[in-house]
Amino acid sequence: MKTKADKMKDLQTNRKHKLIIQKKISEDESGNPLEDEWGNQTEEWVDWKTVTAEKLELYGQEYYTAKSLGEEQTVKWKIKHVTFVEEIDTVNHRVIDVRKKDIYDIKDTDYLKDDGMWFIIKAEKSGELDG
Repeated sequence: MKTKADKMKDLQTNRKHKLIIQKKISEDESGNPLEDEWGNQTEEWVDWKTVTAEKLELYGQEYYTAKSLGEEQTVKWKIKHVTFVEEIDTVNHRVIDVRKKDIYDIKDTDYLKDDGMWFIIKAEKSGELDG
């Protein structure tokens, strides 16, 4: 059980990054497959949820493991646990850092080892938004 002081520290987490979690869709609202101008089935990313997060850099063994795999652009995002986080997966979701306009592919998700208050999204930078 956490002490009152520990709980207060949790509330002081610096979540200054605004993130948009996007979801990949392959059908429109009517259930029809999305198609390009040649009639090929296509997929697109749409904004799904917006959260605030604390950016956690990798360090120590985690950093060196990522570096050896060529994944130096990997970061962790710490967000407050909400009900929809259980739906996030590594294939159909990605993260957009609104301030920097960076795109991150989700590599892993996990609960922080606490009382279930925080959720971690581990992601690797894959590009930048146009414009």
